[in-house]
Amino acid sequence: STKETDQGLRVLLIDDNEDVVESTALWFTMSGHQIAIARNGTQGVSTAQTFEPDVILLDIGLPDIDGYQVARKLRELPTTQGSLIIALSGYSLNKTLLREVTDFDHYLLKPPNFNQLRNLLAKYKRSNQSTEDLYS
Repeated sequence: STKETDQGLRVLLIDDNEDVVESTALWFTMSGHQIAIARNGTQGVSTAQTFEPDVILLDIGLPDIDGYQVARKLRELPTTQGSLIIALSGYSLNKTLLREVTDFDHYLLKPPNFNQLRNLLAKYKRSNQSTEDLYS
């Protein structure tokens, strides 16, 4: 049914930049998604366990542990091992380094481009629809 596909996703935003958090959280909320916010990596990992997000936007440069370590932890948790993890970075990312880091599904430069985000989310939803949804 279309209701299934239009349902919002549970999105966890892990970032300590106030401007990015505000604008991104607002965009997700207006797009009909549920959003949880964590300001550092440790908080992000614990929030992920209770909130059980579908999608995680993860800043690389966090105040406590870096995004690479956070992503590794998230991949080890049963609640988030299958989540879509999108890295957010203020710097142009080193492509060779990225290829070695398998914990992220996508990389976006800050501030995130919302059209790009919308496409990633739509793709994620399509790939996760169970066969029941397709035939109902």
